[in-house]
Amino acid sequence: MTHGRTILHHNSRHPHARKNTPNWLIKIINILGIVNFVGMTTILFSEHPMPTGQMTPGVKQQSPRTQYNKAVDINKTIQQLRQSGIYNVSVVDHPRLPPWKLIEHQYGRDPIILGLDQCREFREMNANKESRLVTPVGLFNSGTNLLADLLELNCKTQSGENKMSLFQPPWGKHTPREFRDEHTIPHHPYTSIPPSTVLPVVLMRHPFDWMKSMCRRPYAVYWPFDGRNASDFVCPSIVKGHNRTQKIFVSFGAGNQTFESIAHLWNNWNRGWYNSLAFPRLVIRMEDLLFHADKVLAKICACAGGTMIDQFKVPLKSSKSNQLGHYNHETTFLREFIRHGNLQSWDRFLHRDVVAARALLDKELLQIFQYHYHT
Repeated sequence: MTHGRTILHHNSRHPHARKNTPNWLIKIINILGIVNFVGMTTILFSEHPMPTGQMTPGVKQQSPRTQYNKAVDINKTIQQLRQSGIYNVSVVDHPRLPPWKLIEHQYGRDPIILGLDQCREFREMNANKESRLVTPVGLFNSGTNLLADLLELNCKTQSGENKMSLFQPPWGKHTPREFRDEHTIPHHPYTSIPPSTVLPVVLMRHPFDWMKSMCRRPYAVYWPFDGRNASDFVCPSIVKGHNRTQKIFVSFGAGNQTFESIAHLWNNWNRGWYNSLAFPRLVIRMEDLLFHADKVLAKICACAGGTMIDQFKVPLKSSKSNQLGHYNHETTFLREFIRHGNLQSWDRFLHRDVVAARALLDKELLQIFQYHYHT
């Protein structure tokens, strides 16, 4: 029987069995039990997908169509990391590297960059090449700090003497589109920068992954007292009892707003910037900053009329540490690459939140940016 060793190991612990069993036999039985445990652990953590019918509800599983040669695909992953300026992977991180085909399965083969057709217009609007600026724009936890660091490290003006990047635009990097022309950060240098000289790069992030980050670090997003502080609150709490949406309160620098749920915040904020065609802007995915950093940065820099440095660099320390308004937690580029490249799991979500998210999230945006549920 397939469970023979498990049964034998179990019986060896029976009090009556120990009385008549030699010590040397008990040791052998215990060793067999350990081998059995290790074997089961190997199966559980192997690279192969679970058989049909054994998939955990709410957890993203690898499709049988994504079978891969792990050794070959890991080499592709290492090649991409080298293109991003990472040449040394520790013995701790190497076993955790995601195979390249697994990354492609989740996010596609190529980066997504919208708005490149507006680049010429931006450069013509700003004839002074040294005055052109480029800056990240995005929701909280959408990768704005990472993009700011990448731009500062790699993109310069055509003369090569000045940096082109701003930490945020004059109107604020988290500001909704409707406040772009009404709000200015009230201190230097933002008060002296004309908005038309700034090319905003809008960052999207997979909404399920983004909501998990918001649960860990909500920043200026607040669930009402009858929500987040309730004894039965489970983040992200898109809906509460009787399937009613859980309203949230957001304190933007430009003003406060209330949304029907955190899913509505993702929809409205991203849709506002996606629909904006009144001035040049680019829209990218945060995930592409990790898996195609060199390609994406080259496109952004060229769009703004800048020039890339010869050797591409990535920030080696956390993009959020020691900055005002951010928690001091250590997150390196490589660890984010590993975390987002491996299979993403949504099992922390309540079933009602998963159902609500699938019903409420902007389906057109999900399709355009190739964000899938995999649940």
